[in-house]
Amino acid sequence: KGLISKNICKEHLSTVYNLVIISTTTDKKFYFFKQIASKKTKNIFFEKPLARSLGDCKRIKIISKKYKIRVGINHQLRHTNQLLVINNIVKKIGNQKLLGLNIVAGNIGIAMNGIHAIEIFNYLADSNINKISAILEKKKVFNSRGKKFLDISGNVFCRNKSNQTLNISTSTN
Repeated sequence: KGLISKNICKEHLSTVYNLVIISTTTDKKFYFFKQIASKKTKNIFFEKPLARSLGDCKRIKIISKKYKIRVGINHQLRHTNQLLVINNIVKKIGNQKLLGLNIVAGNIGIAMNGIHAIEIFNYLADSNINKISAILEKKKVFNSRGKKFLDISGNVFCRNKSNQTLNISTSTN
């Protein structure tokens, strides 16, 4: 039995589900998670991002361990057609390694979409980022999820142990 709902009501809290998908704005995710965590739910799947703060992420980890909940986060782009094409190009290069990935975009919001760029890079480079720095614009941008969600633009520079680089450059324009 699974639950996909925009709101959690008393009926939902009295039912045991094998899977619950939490797909709502970030400010409400931890609240919904707390409501259903103790209800013997085995699997909870979040739309990215997991939570609005590292503190909430840590609390989700603690609660999920306590109630033996398996948590998943949807942010994998590696299975989309456009990434399969890029991956095939990288593989055709042969023994050459990916030198770097540059992403230049307008107002996409680094907080909302930066995770996708990092996940793509880690997948194509077959290595995780171990160094990161950024120069961010002072002007906040409105996120497409609503005016109360602010985001940032600027430049993010990433590097892994193999010296492969990811550069993300976004603008408020």
